[in-house]
Amino acid sequence: MSNNLAINLLSAGWLLFLCLLWLYFFRQWHKLYRMKFWPITQGNITSFNLRAEGTLLWPDIEYRYLVDGEEYVSAYLFADTTHNTPGSQYSRRLAHRIAVAYQTGEAVDVYYNPTEPEQAVLDVRIPGKLKFIIILLSALIVLEIGLLVVRLFV
Repeated sequence: MSNNLAINLLSAGWLLFLCLLWLYFFRQWHKLYRMKFWPITQGNITSFNLRAEGTLLWPDIEYRYLVDGEEYVSAYLFADTTHNTPGSQYSRRLAHRIAVAYQTGEAVDVYYNPTEPEQAVLDVRIPGKLKFIIILLSALIVLEIGLLVVRLFV
C-alpha cells in the first residue's frame, strides 16, 4: 500500500468520525430546538433548596403547573443538563430568577411537551457550548474535505 493511499484512507476515516460526531450533536441540537416551540403555561415553585455543586450553590426545585385542567409536577430547570454549566452567567441568572419567584410567589413560565405534559422545563435555551461544538465540527469537516480533495486531485 502506498504512503499516499494510507494517508487518504486515514483522512477518510477521520472525516467519517467527524461526520458521526456532527450528526450526534446536531440531533441533540435539533431536539432542543423543537422544545422552543412547546406550549407555555404558568407554574409556581413549590419547593426550593440549595445544594452544593463544587464551589457553587445550585437550586433543587419543584414546581407545579396546569395543562388542560390537570396538575403536573416537575423539577427540571433546563431542557439540556449535559451542555449547561451551573457556573455560567446565564445559569446563575436563571437560578436567581427562580429563587426570587419562589420567595415572592410569582408565577414562572413552564414549557411542556404537548404530547406528554408531564415533561416540562423552565428554560429551553440552546446552550452556547452545543452551538460552538456544532460550528467547530462543521469547520473541521469542511477543512478535511478540502484537504482530501487537494490530495486526491492535485
